[in-house]
Parts: sequence; structure tokens; C-alpha cells
Amino acid sequence: MAKINPAWAGSSGHVHQSLWTADRAPAFASDAPGQLSETGSQYLAGVVELAKDMTAIYLPTVNSYKRSEGGSWAG
Repeated sequence: MAKINPAWAGSSGHVHQSLWTADRAPAFASDAPGQLSETGSQYLAGVVELAKDMTAIYLPTVNSYKRSEGGSWAG
């Protein structure tokens, strides 16, 4: 459980995501340092747009919602 004590900040659960092109290059990478590629920007826009709908997958239990309350490090 990510938050074992209500008085402590949660350690947060998180999901890593990556996407590769057909020639095995990272699709989110850009030639500009600190920037996403166009594909990466579009992907991130989709993640943000669907974040509320995806809570059924990312927050599947009551404890998941407790972890995501204000005052914790979980988003």
C-alpha cells in the first residue's frame, strides 16, 4: 500500500510509459533537449485528456483513492 499511515505523505504508485518507432527509436524523444517529439506531445495530451476516465484502471481500490488525497505526494 502506497500510504501506510494517514499522517505520512504517500510514496505514490506510478506507471512508466514508453513508445518506440518501428526502427526501435524512442518515439517520445526530440532533437531539442527537454522537449517532447510531436508524437510525445500528442500522446501526453491524450493521457491528460483521459486521466479522469482512466482512474478506474489507475485507482482500482479504495486505498488508491485514499492515497490520492491532498497532502500526499501521489497525484
